[in-house]
Amino acid sequence: MINVNVSCLSGETIAVLDALPTETISALKDNLHDSNIFASIFEVQFLLDGACIDNTTRVEDLNCGADVQLQMIRSCRSAREILFHSPEVALHLAVHYDALQDECRESICSLFVDEEGKARSCRANMEVLIALHQKLSKVEGQSNGLGEFKAALAEFAFKTLREFEATAAQHDSIPPSTPPSLQHVYALVYTFPWLGLEAVQVLLGSNVELFTPGARLTAEKVFSTLVSGYARWPVAALRKLLHQLPPLAVRDGYCDASSPQKKLRKILDEAVLLVKAKYAPTPKKKIVFRGAGLQADTASECFLETPKEVLAAVTRKSYTLHMVDGGFVNLLCQGAPTRKAKCNTVLAAIKQDLAMMLGSIDSSLVLVAVEECPGAYNYLSEDFKMDRQVLYTALAHDFALQQEFVNTASKTEIQQWRWHVDEQRRKRK
Repeated sequence: MINVNVSCLSGETIAVLDALPTETISALKDNLHDSNIFASIFEVQFLLDGACIDNTTRVEDLNCGADVQLQMIRSCRSAREILFHSPEVALHLAVHYDALQDECRESICSLFVDEEGKARSCRANMEVLIALHQKLSKVEGQSNGLGEFKAALAEFAFKTLREFEATAAQHDSIPPSTPPSLQHVYALVYTFPWLGLEAVQVLLGSNVELFTPGARLTAEKVFSTLVSGYARWPVAALRKLLHQLPPLAVRDGYCDASSPQKKLRKILDEAVLLVKAKYAPTPKKKIVFRGAGLQADTASECFLETPKEVLAAVTRKSYTLHMVDGGFVNLLCQGAPTRKAKCNTVLAAIKQDLAMMLGSIDSSLVLVAVEECPGAYNYLSEDFKMDRQVLYTALAHDFALQQEFVNTASKTEIQQWRWHVDEQRRKRK
């Protein structure tokens, strides 16, 4: 083995690596990345006696004996690299850009351009923001909160939402090549609690120049989506956010119920109630007299009569919805009694909250759901979306999805769908 001492130009030791004589400089760089996570933030170039070393050079070719002294120069990677590394490395990159403060926004612009430096589409920008949230939220506890970085991302998020509303207004005359689905939009709204209270208040209308809800993304949908997003947080975290909000402004003895601050308080309060309901203890069985002995009368408790009761049950426990004979649906959950509801009642609950309900259905119910509930397809799991029968059933009953499919699918996919439609027409004749 050969000891390789890597130092920066100032002489400070970065790492000491053990290498085989046949290892290449490229392999040494990989070892450096594995041993020092900060190295992954930079593009690395090794120097020997001031001369750059090619990546294909082997350690034994350096002619330095058993100990090799290398210098390293490094340049920070593009912000786009955040998308392609592990959450830990991505976090270190994000911390670096967060430290730039006022220059952060300009420095992360590369996140929103493609490999050729061209601006990404509205849909692609949404996917970038959603991916950043999913990746960085896993490890963010190791950072200082990334305040500047998130503020810069929020500006791009509002710009993307404004573009979505403007594109939607022109949709009939100038359809975009890859329009974002409503699922993209709602997933982007889910990121706003992570972006911070200020970003959420702007989303709720505190700065009309940055964003105002429109025809596609209504104020009501923003409100309900934020409630669902915050309902994933612990109650303690939600109460901490409530304490961070300033006192409500009072005018002429009344609070402005339409103010973003008031809306945010209501959202957080409703999220607290949802979280509490989710972990509330299951009601005890009622005991009644029957004949000569005692019997637990649980039939009425296990049957859900209204969509509201179905939604409440799914919110509290991780039920799987399974259709059975007779037009009924069983709500199944390990360790809990089976509950039952009419299929029409379950479909009404799905229409009231697509996001909450469609994460619970199984294959027995998915075709009925996409047939009876327009917009349901966008909330299905990827496994169901890959099922061609599910897609074609949804396209037959959801005009908005049909338009999106025609605008975004490949020519082959569209042709296969049209063949399917023609075949179904022939069978009906």
